[in-house]
Amino acid sequence: MPQPQAVLRPRTAAEILDGAFQLLRAHYAPLVSASLVLVAPFALLEIAVPEPARWMTGLLTNLALMAGNAATVLIVAYAYLGRPIGAMAAVRTVLARFPSVWGAAFLQGIAVIVGFLLLVIPGFVALAWTFAMPMVVMVEGVGAGDAFERSKSLVRGDVLRVLGILALAYALYFVAILGISLTLGFILGALGAGDTLLEALGGVLAITFYPLIGVVGTLLYFDLRIRKEAFDLEVLLDDEVEELPAAPALT
Repeated sequence: MPQPQAVLRPRTAAEILDGAFQLLRAHYAPLVSASLVLVAPFALLEIAVPEPARWMTGLLTNLALMAGNAATVLIVAYAYLGRPIGAMAAVRTVLARFPSVWGAAFLQGIAVIVGFLLLVIPGFVALAWTFAMPMVVMVEGVGAGDAFERSKSLVRGDVLRVLGILALAYALYFVAILGISLTLGFILGALGAGDTLLEALGGVLAITFYPLIGVVGTLLYFDLRIRKEAFDLEVLLDDEVEELPAAPALT
């Protein structure tokens, strides 16, 4: 029986972030490969097309980012349970479940936008309530509609903690991207490269750090389940998956 890569206990914010970096380092190749396969072609296309057509390529890039995040969730979930999967297996599974992935992202976006339009605080609450929707869709195999209520129930009573951990993850991500952009801009500027090349390379390199958000979110999702549902990894591992079906449910 495969062994889980995490001790079954509640974790602090620092421990979740530390665990995220450990998982990111241990499974960096499949995480980045899945993101590059799904996102990079559209990110480069968005730069290459004329300005009037960029709204369409921008839409495709956003859809690809949803898929890339879902692939990250799946790879991290399987790694967490001690049975790592490859990038292409994750990509195939995400594409098979993409209607639910897109639906969850759409409902999540609507809830957050409406919350911020009403007042700022409801927007942050909506952000916390909906953060686990991609994890619920990919890990539990449920549809987009049920994912909202499921995510909300997991977060209930932990809104501030969830927002704090997500804020730290985004802060680390943007600091890394800023550092890369400044370094890349200095090097390419010294070589006389144009802005288009800088933008293209910057976009691709940003994808290499993009999985961090999904890794942290997935570990936070499992942490909430451990705290609120006495989440039992041994029970999960009894139902071992030999090959990924179109819509794997890890629960």
